[in-house]
Amino acid sequence: MIITLKTHRRSLNSIMDVPFLGAWIMFIFALLPAIILIMFGEYLGFNEEILSRGIIQIIAAIYNLILSYFFNIKIGIMFIPCWLLFFLLGILKIFGLI
Repeated sequence: MIITLKTHRRSLNSIMDVPFLGAWIMFIFALLPAIILIMFGEYLGFNEEILSRGIIQIIAAIYNLILSYFFNIKIGIMFIPCWLLFFLLGILKIFGLI
């Protein structure tokens, strides 16, 4: 499984137990602020500016960091915590390495 979930919340664990669909729902849950920011940026017309600077990845990383340490919901992609993965992607994009 590519998406991993570690939590004590039964509702999230039951969603994750649904084959294939549960992993997609958790992936969307991990990227929720990025999706909202992209839609909001499209509405206001500044989407290209946000996408090119890595701000979306940093916001998604902060959101997943809050989920991990305040709500005890740890989502990972290929066993790497989402907050760490998105911080690395955001920093690499900010410095123009990807």
